[in-house]
Amino acid sequence: MEKKKKIKIASIATAVVAVIVAAVAVISSFNLEIQYSILYSMMPDYVERTVNDDIPIKIYKRKNPDYKYSKETFEENPMNKYEFYYYDDGGNEVVINGGDKLIYEGKDNGAVFVSFIPGAMEKLAGVKKAVQIVSAIIITALIVGLIVLWFFRWSKKQDKEKQDKFKAKNNAKRSKNNK
Repeated sequence: MEKKKKIKIASIATAVVAVIVAAVAVISSFNLEIQYSILYSMMPDYVERTVNDDIPIKIYKRKNPDYKYSKETFEENPMNKYEFYYYDDGGNEVVINGGDKLIYEGKDNGAVFVSFIPGAMEKLAGVKKAVQIVSAIIITALIVGLIVLWFFRWSKKQDKEKQDKFKAKNNAKRSKNNK
């Protein structure tokens, strides 16, 4: 294999590894706001929840249009960046700030965003599975590439050894015939 081809293949393998390392570094260094944004994007658009032990309602999510980001407001309650809402029996929209509890007909039904976590975890599991598959494919491709590089190098070495033996044998015959 030519030296230029070896350099190209090594460069490509190095670039792939560098991209993987950079992706892991970026993902692991996300700040809290980005982590909450990712969590929000993984949440389902709505969940069906039973309140007051027997009343089913659909709770929807959306970004809070009145939310103004500042470090203090975010640290105070990061879920206030989002709103959850449902429609009451009269068809009126009832809005709940992201960090607030759902009070339905005077009864406390817990934090609203907790209802969205199982759906987000399902999506996260799917993303995790996809990342594992892609990682396995990339690692397999790198291993196969390295094996191919080794094979070509070994094969070239074997060919050179055979040529050298053949030349030596022919040179020996020529020198014998010339005597």
